Amino acid sequence: MTRPRFYPNYHLKVNHAATVFICVTLLWKLWALPRDFPFPFSYINIVGLNKISFGIIVLFILNKVIKNESLALPFPQLKWLLLFFVGIVVSFLYNSNDLGASQLFFLGENDGMLTFKDTINGIGFYVIFLYFFRYKNILDTFFWISTLVAFFFYIALLGGFINELVGLFGNISPEQLKYSEVGYNIIRVSFPTMDDNTFGPIASILLVIAIYQYLTLPIQQKYYRIFLIVFFILTAGVILNTLSRSSIILVIIQVGIFGATSSKHKLKPILLAVVGFLVVWQLISLRIIPGADVAYALSGRFSEIVDNIPLYKIAVEEGVYISQDNYFARIMLAFSTLPTDIHGWIFGTGGVYTTYSIPNNLTNLGIFASQSHIDLTNWINQWGLITVIPLLIYLFSMIFYLFKWDKSHLRHDLTTTEIKSLFYLKNLGLSLLFGILVMWLNSPLFFLIWLIPGISASIIVCLKSFEKPQVIRGDET
Repeated sequence: MTRPRFYPNYHLKVNHAATVFICVTLLWKLWALPRDFPFPFSYINIVGLNKISFGIIVLFILNKVIKNESLALPFPQLKWLLLFFVGIVVSFLYNSNDLGASQLFFLGENDGMLTFKDTINGIGFYVIFLYFFRYKNILDTFFWISTLVAFFFYIALLGGFINELVGLFGNISPEQLKYSEVGYNIIRVSFPTMDDNTFGPIASILLVIAIYQYLTLPIQQKYYRIFLIVFFILTAGVILNTLSRSSIILVIIQVGIFGATSSKHKLKPILLAVVGFLVVWQLISLRIIPGADVAYALSGRFSEIVDNIPLYKIAVEEGVYISQDNYFARIMLAFSTLPTDIHGWIFGTGGVYTTYSIPNNLTNLGIFASQSHIDLTNWINQWGLITVIPLLIYLFSMIFYLFKWDKSHLRHDLTTTEIKSLFYLKNLGLSLLFGILVMWLNSPLFFLIWLIPGISASIIVCLKSFEKPQVIRGDET
């Protein structure tokens, strides 16, 4: 139970229904659920989930103003995030000189993965994190609701009735519905409203969050422990069945970072985890336990990376593009999105997606639309280095803060349980930040570019609220 003596530094006393509503709003956006809610929720849609949630946050901020409470946040390197937002505006204004602002906005909304409108919405969601989820009790509530929602979605997904479940929230338009792909004679599992390159990373993120929850649970809450163990199994099954290389790599990196930092860099837990994974993989490969088809398919997809190395060399040195699978095509299409002049590298296109030089024998493959699956090249293409560099510095500044964070900075009146919880929370923030950097090199991030830094920023502000107050010179007695 939260103790009153920490209020309001890390515990926010707020209506529980409002907290649940805001959490559900974020999850509705994360899972890309349909927005034409069935009755009686259709009345909510008249105003909009996002607007209602943002209105609640505005009322919360106004309440702080009325009570003369400070709105300042002890947040590291906020200037780089502000420079990133300024870069978005500069990129848009610079490129609107030729087409005009209205025409550029129209083109960006119709042919862009990182639209100006989505950026504005993302900033709004980020404000929600800065001023609401920075309290530990709110953040933990969000984690639990996220895990619970994912639990039921995973059961429906593996059980084969996910389309019917998602249909309860509204109609899925043909443009929104993502169809399952068949690879290596088995169907690649994915959520109905997103492809495996988006769904897999979300499942990986929720897995690490669930590990944090498991390690911070009180011993007496055995039913929650059983629930989380089942959730681990379901998540592993879902991620493996996506047949997504990036999702597997992301899980290894995120869980590995969380495990390494939580074990204080001791080798024994890491070696046990590696040996355990190899043993299970061998049992699957030998068909002693189910999953041989998945193991065979994943092995084949990972081998594509190595098989394509000679083709990359030929493509670069001789300009000959011989594509034998979609992995090679993705790499080449990503390169084709990069700017061809200094102005493009610096300012991008102002939100319009442009493919500069797709090789002719790749345009006829019919595998992809124009957008690149490598999100970093999308950002460089659409918004330029004027936004990418500040964003990278901002993300790494949070990573450096969490690396330097030490329990010795905490207040002396914290219990051992509270210190342990904050220690694991710090490790969760580290693993999520490294995860977003890895995802940036592979998958379109969409809402994740706001969700993950938002969670990490909330973790940092939360950790700062537990630190010993700094003594200002001149005030010593």
